Amino acid sequence: MADSGRFTGIYRSGDGTVVPVSDPSHLPKALSDEKGLIWIDLLIRSEADADVLREVFHFHPLTIEDSTSPHVDPAKIDDHGDYLFVVVQALSGYTPDQELEAIEVDFYLGA
Repeated sequence: MADSGRFTGIYRSGDGTVVPVSDPSHLPKALSDEKGLIWIDLLIRSEADADVLREVFHFHPLTIEDSTSPHVDPAKIDDHGDYLFVVVQALSGYTPDQELEAIEVDFYLGA
């Protein structure tokens, strides 16, 4: 699994301990904690960056394809049973006298 430095996260265990997660190899243990909570920020620029979505979370291939595509998709919510896949648009930033540029932000939300 690739770790390109585009991965950061926070894990709160079932007992309330909060620790940073900087390596995707730590995720399986955190995911086995049914009372824990994980927030992952993953910048995907390539198929290799999406390995954590495939190999750890086993998300649907079409959602991963949406996440890796350079195309900005329309907003949507897809229910995959165990999780929701949410696509929204955001602005890349504001610079006076320059046209605003939309970017896509994807969320996987699950128990």
